[in-house]
Amino acid sequence: MPKTLTFIARIFFFIWIFCPVYSQTSYLPRNTQWFGHTTTFQLNPRLDFSFNAQYRRTDAFKQKNLHLLRPGFNYKVNKNINVSAGYAFINSRVSETHSLTEHRFWEQLTYLPGFKNLDLSARVRVEQRNSYTIDKEEAKSDLPYENRYRLQLKWDRKFNQNT
Repeated sequence: MPKTLTFIARIFFFIWIFCPVYSQTSYLPRNTQWFGHTTTFQLNPRLDFSFNAQYRRTDAFKQKNLHLLRPGFNYKVNKNINVSAGYAFINSRVSETHSLTEHRFWEQLTYLPGFKNLDLSARVRVEQRNSYTIDKEEAKSDLPYENRYRLQLKWDRKFNQNT
């Protein structure tokens, strides 16, 4: 690996270690059981259909936390670029009395630069979020339409350089 890339990787590692990142807060307990299934079907050499399902429970399986169904299509533009689009249905518990249902359309671009024995990827995802909450009396309350932008940088390195 080039010395410059090693140096940059070390800087990101130390930033990750020493700089706390704060995100959304939740009353939900940290003890969550998470089950997931991801399947990809190749429709032709450039087009795939993918399906992701997740089921989460809390408090030793006593309470529902989240259900997620996410189908989508992936198109390989070339060996370094993939574009994807799909839909996600999410139902989650946000408090003791309210649940959140969300219909989310998403599009993403994944860039996969090729390096020997090192897998790097950068993913940009744009989501259009339509959601509403439901309380215990089944009263529905619409939330504002939102857009979300996500960036994922991924670095995988093989432990055994001979394979």
